[in-house]
Amino acid sequence: MENRFSVAAGLARTTPGIFDYGLFAVVVLTLGISWIAVHYQVGSIAPEISVIWRFVIAVPVTLLIAICRRERLVFSPRQHAYIALFGGTFFCAYFLVSIYAAALISSGLIAVVMSLVSILNAGLGVLFLNLPLDRRVLGGGALGAAGLACIFAPEILGGVGSNAIAGLGLSLLGMGFFSTGTIVSARMQREGVTILAANAIGMIYGGIGLGVFAIFRGIKFNIDWSTDYILSLLYLALMISVVTSLCFLNLVRRIGPARAAYALVVSPVVALIVSSVYEGYAVTPFSAFGTALIVFGNIIVLRPG
Repeated sequence: MENRFSVAAGLARTTPGIFDYGLFAVVVLTLGISWIAVHYQVGSIAPEISVIWRFVIAVPVTLLIAICRRERLVFSPRQHAYIALFGGTFFCAYFLVSIYAAALISSGLIAVVMSLVSILNAGLGVLFLNLPLDRRVLGGGALGAAGLACIFAPEILGGVGSNAIAGLGLSLLGMGFFSTGTIVSARMQREGVTILAANAIGMIYGGIGLGVFAIFRGIKFNIDWSTDYILSLLYLALMISVVTSLCFLNLVRRIGPARAAYALVVSPVVALIVSSVYEGYAVTPFSAFGTALIVFGNIIVLRPG
């Protein structure tokens, strides 16, 4: 019997279409490349300030797109509460925690943790969105997580010590924030809040919260004018905060939060390829087997019902 995923104002698709696969590919590719960009954000600038600069660039662009599309930007207090929670989790907390984690452990271990988001989203979707629990999502997500564990096995087994433990904890926390923001996004779309409006206003709420936090902690509002920092900042602000976020949240609306989150299982494979080209990463039997598991898990999750 066909499963129906009730998300936002309509019904999420049980069988992904061509456009859904296109959105999925954009999310996977851009997120995979973003690991390098996040690496260049770690340094002399406090993570809180780096995230604020991302919002300073991304918010006007997102608002301009929303205005050109004549989308509604005035909402009720209840809707603003959802938007604030979404901005605080999906944008503010997740972005911030990711940079802190990247300063402690490698992107490989963070990717392994984030690959579990599809499973967490499936559970939260059952609890808060009344979505049916699709066993294919759990099976595919488990295979994806196992595949990433194989790819980064040497790093995981060698990741002992206080830095690794703290980094793992931050990665798990970031996964929780991201998953919560995804579920809130699906819920607020039911409340009539469009994705563009939610992204723009959510980043404003997140930026204000980070700004107050930075002032309270006495963090300097400075910027690194080096080419690496500026280019990575522009990529994260325009591509990740605007384009990728819009594609991902549209995917949540169209195929459900659990299947959409599987993009986070696949995107580290792109990061692995980028690392091979730019950082001399050597493909091993473990990484080849892990990649095969991820591809197979992807087929299980996205194949027609």
